[in-house]
Amino acid sequence: MRLAILADALIRSADPDDFQRARGLLAHPSLFRCLEAGTVGRRVDAMVWTAVHRLDELADLDA
Repeated sequence: MRLAILADALIRSADPDDFQRARGLLAHPSLFRCLEAGTVGRRVDAMVWTAVHRLDELADLDA
């Protein structure tokens, strides 16, 4: 959910400063970690890790 909110903030930001502030959150991957333990948690964390990195790559296109 947090990742979706961040993606929305990046997409909707009209001000470059707002964009950079939102993008700065990508430097804190622990904000997006799954609290579930075991196999499910590891799989979700892998998906979130991939999504965070892809979102950062997309943000590079605008920076």
